[in-house]
Amino acid sequence: MNSPNFIVPPQQFLKDVKSGTLATVSYVVPEGGQSDHPGWVNHFSKGPRWIASVFNAVGKSQYWNNSAIVLWWDDWGGWFDHVAPPHPPGEPSWMGNPDPFEYGFRVPLIVASPYARIGHIDHTQRSFVSTLRLIEETFGLRKLGTLDQYEPDDLDSMFDFSQNPVPYTPI
Repeated sequence: MNSPNFIVPPQQFLKDVKSGTLATVSYVVPEGGQSDHPGWVNHFSKGPRWIASVFNAVGKSQYWNNSAIVLWWDDWGGWFDHVAPPHPPGEPSWMGNPDPFEYGFRVPLIVASPYARIGHIDHTQRSFVSTLRLIEETFGLRKLGTLDQYEPDDLDSMFDFSQNPVPYTPI
């Protein structure tokens, strides 16, 4: 892992994994045809296949033993959620108005790593900023001073670094 942190197109990410030039931190977003956004695609299997290609590329590579793949969906899919979005803990209120940064509807989060807790289902309330906190904590970086200063969670409950590394199982 010798390249700087940066965002690249999904195809470049897969090439970088294969060539051994993957950045220390990569942020990968599917293109429209591979997205799971409701109404964006007519065939819902494209999104899961794309996700599997990313997981399998990393899982079968030299990077697996030192990786954590954090998969978030950015929308709740348009389906009903009976739980109202809460306000993030510790975050200031914006003059009594609804907070533009409050949590939205619940979305899934999957963590894949040789140190992810096996079979673990976590019910911790968190936000997308948890991933930033994981990166900051892992690499000893200072907080950016934005929403990360209020986010208490760094996804640590998702990992068990005392366990033997789990080999990757292709999906």
